[in-house]
Amino acid sequence: MKVKYKTLLIFLGIIAFFAFAFWGIMVGSGNYGYAQRYVFDVSSGNLIKAIEDLKMDSLNFSLSDNIDELDSIDTANSHFHVEVYLKKQDISFVFFIELDDRKLNSSELYLVSVNNWTGIGDRKTINGDFKRDENLKVKRIFEEEILNNLKLNYHNFGNNMFIFWK
Repeated sequence: MKVKYKTLLIFLGIIAFFAFAFWGIMVGSGNYGYAQRYVFDVSSGNLIKAIEDLKMDSLNFSLSDNIDELDSIDTANSHFHVEVYLKKQDISFVFFIELDDRKLNSSELYLVSVNNWTGIGDRKTINGDFKRDENLKVKRIFEEEILNNLKLNYHNFGNNMFIFWK
């Protein structure tokens, strides 16, 4: 009888551990638990300037008439929210940059969602609303069309969830 009781306690302990770990990851990552995290080797101010320059210099990133949001600073969360529209694909990427003046040579960008502008906007969360192949394709487009054109060094750190693909 003691062996069954001990086995049951171990089993419940393992379940509790994973439940708290999952809950902690969701709470720790804020409202963006599925967001894809990229770390750049420049300050957040330099990253924001590079994104603004990219949007101004390229016709590929011309704003759609459907986009009513402008890039903005969220002072409550210290985030700079950005939406970049890709004219060729007729989609926009929504992401934010964590503002931290203490980091002089590092900044974090979080890809949150993608908006398909064919007809009514269809916003989908990265790493949450897509099937695996489509998710990888969308992130590849984001990296090739936007991040690589910034001409800054960055590293893809995946997301904060138990999803084992970047």
